[in-house]
Amino acid sequence: MSRWLSSVLVVLAAAGCGSEAVESTDTPDTGGDDTSVVEDEGAPDTTTPGDSAMDTSGAVDTSTGSDTMESSDTASSEVAVSDAPATEAATDATSSDGGCVAPTTLCSGKCIDVLADPANCGACAKKCAGTQYCSSGLCCSGGWVNCGGKCIYPLNDSLNCGGCGVKCATGGFCSSGSCACAATMTNCSGACVGTAYDENNCGTCGNKCPATANCLTGKCTCPVGQVICSGKCVATATDVANCGSCGKACASGEKCVSGVCGP
Repeated sequence: MSRWLSSVLVVLAAAGCGSEAVESTDTPDTGGDDTSVVEDEGAPDTTTPGDSAMDTSGAVDTSTGSDTMESSDTASSEVAVSDAPATEAATDATSSDGGCVAPTTLCSGKCIDVLADPANCGACAKKCAGTQYCSSGLCCSGGWVNCGGKCIYPLNDSLNCGGCGVKCATGGFCSSGSCACAATMTNCSGACVGTAYDENNCGTCGNKCPATANCLTGKCTCPVGQVICSGKCVATATDVANCGSCGKACASGEKCVSGVCGP
């Protein structure tokens, strides 16, 4: 009994000292089940479950923290990379057109109508001098306008009379912005003509005189002794087709003498 008790004490002392186990020099009683119970109870005690659990927990914590930091850094880097192009694109878009609508242009941060602004006439910072104003992007003096890139005065310009591209008739002139012909002339098909003597517009536009006639005081006049019959100058005194008057024809074989048909 004393040996058994001594063995139990030795085993308990060994378990309490941790990793340094003291083997008993006493040989326990081989009496059976008691020895088996003591050895079964002592075997688990020689392990260090606390140390193993602590090491394992620490390893997990360290791994988890490292993974979390790396993941966070990677995500932050990816966001920064994806944001940069979007910002640059927005800046480029703003600087390229400024949101201005034609014919306005971005000048010093403002949308300016360069076709009418005397301080930015035709382009930013292009200022008209003195009393000039901006006419369709060109600096012109008062009353003058931009026609085809030139300043003209539409009140007396026969090529731009009253407005760009309005041409006066040939021989005419521009007066107070309106095309006019001289007092003795008439505008016929875009030309100022004297209907009193124009053989193609004799007396009125489009009245053409016969080839041998002249236009005198607005009337087509054939040579002396001739009259106009069917657009021709004929001598009714001798013309068998117009004997004595236009359209009076002599019979076959007859002659017209002094305006009379006869043998």
